[in-house]
Amino acid sequence: YQDDNLILKGTTDEKGNYKFENVEPGTYTIYASSDASSEKAVLTKVEVRAGETASPAVLKLNPTGKIKGVVTIDGKTEGVLGCEVFIGGTTYSAKVASSGAFLISDVPVLAEDPAIYELYVQKGDYIQPIPYEGKVEADKTLDVGKIDLLSSNWSVDCTNQISRCEATEEGIKFVG
Repeated sequence: YQDDNLILKGTTDEKGNYKFENVEPGTYTIYASSDASSEKAVLTKVEVRAGETASPAVLKLNPTGKIKGVVTIDGKTEGVLGCEVFIGGTTYSAKVASSGAFLISDVPVLAEDPAIYELYVQKGDYIQPIPYEGKVEADKTLDVGKIDLLSSNWSVDCTNQISRCEATEEGIKFVG
């Protein structure tokens, strides 16, 4: 862009490299975007001088993926409203629809390896870990399948103040 006018447009190669040739001298804004990144867009300015090659700053887009699945209670979708699926230690979560479906979007992919996260489903004061196989990969959706909660594991007595928790084979139960 130059003065808010699109001058050149291109696509990076598989490694993220790009090149513009025969660019007139001037100051330009380079804008990179991707729906499959946490930033969605980044930009930098570059000064192009006659007879020189310009090297703008590296534009980094952090890739993201998605996690989806279906929550049931005792094998049925009745009563799943109020359930939430979340990634432990993060703010990434999704409310469960009446169909039992959930989708967590914009989940960061770790640079060193496709991300493996600890998933949990919560209903009231009951939290259950979600075992799954697979990794979150860039621009892909990881399907963790069906997660069946057993209502017999829940405590009906819910309080706003949680003072301790008990670990069971089925999950973590918070006790007020």
